[in-house]
Amino acid sequence: MNKYIFIIVASMIIGIILGYFLFNSKPVAPIIEQKILYDTIYNEIPAEPIIIEKIRAEKEYIHDTIIVTKPFIAKADTIIQKDTVVMFYTFPENYFSMQYKTHRDSIAIPTQTIIKTELRKRELWEIPAAILSGCAIGILINN
Repeated sequence: MNKYIFIIVASMIIGIILGYFLFNSKPVAPIIEQKILYDTIYNEIPAEPIIIEKIRAEKEYIHDTIIVTKPFIAKADTIIQKDTVVMFYTFPENYFSMQYKTHRDSIAIPTQTIIKTELRKRELWEIPAAILSGCAIGILINN
């Protein structure tokens, strides 16, 4: 007999709690939290090197005498304001070669991200009601 009374009381409590949850028409105003994140993305654009190979040089004799020398290659390699310049000269073929490598160009792209999260404030009775209904359902399942 006590078992049936307990089941009836527990089901009435569960019914009241579920009825309050289902038919509660009071609108709850949500709390919206807004975060603004600022970030900068650097996008590097690689530059193609400028290469000039084997340009024939013009000869200009200053004296009448011809000086016989061994073949050689003259090379100049330097960095000017983050740009690299490489030059070659080959003798006796009279070829000039040059290579010009520029520094990578970077573009800064500022981004702004807005994150909106909706926070719902719990009523004072919701947590004890959930605990009570959980205990009642557990007891019913156990029996």
